Amino acid sequence: MAKYLNYLLVYSFLSVLSLHNVITTESVPVVFWNIDTHKNVPALQHVGKKYFRDIVQTYVKDEPFVIVFEDENLSTEDFTSRDTSGRNVFGTFNKLIEDEKISYMPSVQSPLHVLLNLAAKSKVELKASDIRSGESQLPKPAAGQYVFIHLDEANDDEDRPHLLKRHVKFMADVYQKVQNQYPKTLAIYTAERPSWYVPSMNPIRRRRNLLETEQQVDQNAITFFDENIRIFSETPYLIGEDKKKQTLQDLTFSSKKNGTSQIEVTASTKDNETILGLLFTKAAGYWYLISVTVNKTDSSDTIRAKEIAAPFGFSYHCNELKISNKKITIGFPKAQFQPNFNSNSTPAPTAFGDAYDCVGFTSIPIWSGLFVTFILAMIMTLGLTMMMDIKTMDRFDDPKGKGVTINVVE
Repeated sequence: MAKYLNYLLVYSFLSVLSLHNVITTESVPVVFWNIDTHKNVPALQHVGKKYFRDIVQTYVKDEPFVIVFEDENLSTEDFTSRDTSGRNVFGTFNKLIEDEKISYMPSVQSPLHVLLNLAAKSKVELKASDIRSGESQLPKPAAGQYVFIHLDEANDDEDRPHLLKRHVKFMADVYQKVQNQYPKTLAIYTAERPSWYVPSMNPIRRRRNLLETEQQVDQNAITFFDENIRIFSETPYLIGEDKKKQTLQDLTFSSKKNGTSQIEVTASTKDNETILGLLFTKAAGYWYLISVTVNKTDSSDTIRAKEIAAPFGFSYHCNELKISNKKITIGFPKAQFQPNFNSNSTPAPTAFGDAYDCVGFTSIPIWSGLFVTFILAMIMTLGLTMMMDIKTMDRFDDPKGKGVTINVVE
């Protein structure tokens, strides 16, 4: 009874590992053996890149010769695979490492990427097929050197258990050969991707960040971030009284605070000629763009801005922002503004906050839908009312009795 209970516990543990591997579909198992320093890793914990890098750095602290066997795909289920005779395909592998210190991690995020970065220039990449055929030879083991061996893909008539069995035999032969030459060898077995792919069910929260658009961004777009203001816009333009459109290119922005309640932003040309001035202010937890000043060669116009505001910590976005008076119109395509009145914000922010959009909730499509719904509701109400007013006959002639008399009122 105790024997069967132990089997049940083992299979339950492997099932949990399998479930964990399904959840973390972008992660793969990693096995270390012949390690000098053991680092405790929770068995069911998902190991991220940074944590895995710290673990590897602990294992290579004494600069061993590192040999990495990289498979195309690998999952925790593969370690319990059996061939047609019912034998575990990793039986040879288990005998090889039974007397050595090992570390097994069932779920590691992109381990090969981390290992390749750690190896830097002291790495050699080989193919298992080339080693078998004699086209490539293993380098002479040396301290701090990394050798990456890419294991073969499956043959046309080969199933998964036979492929793994072939890989295990190859790893055992190579490791024993290297171990005899250089005992201070650290071996790693992992893969590029998991064997199973399951669509992620994690909710995704989308946030408007700088230059976040599906369309190609204007090459002359404005991107200005400092401790006072965050601005993005495609090439701004002016429309004068003559209705001609003039684009404003190669602008240099700067900002300054006027006290604690105003931020002034200026845009200048290459000749240090100020063309635009934007004035922001704050009140009751909101920031406002109150005016835009347009300087020309012979005149200067100040345009009062309307309803360009957002709460602190939020940005203002508009696909086609136009600010105008009777004489002039200035446009900012795909504009997004966010002044920063928090004097303690250092360093300068690198992204916009959530955006208030210039298109309100009751847009034209919403109004159209409400109008159509209202009309249909009226038609249905009228139809139901007329149907309820239909009066049917409630008296009928009796052939044996007196005839029915109906007066004019009825």
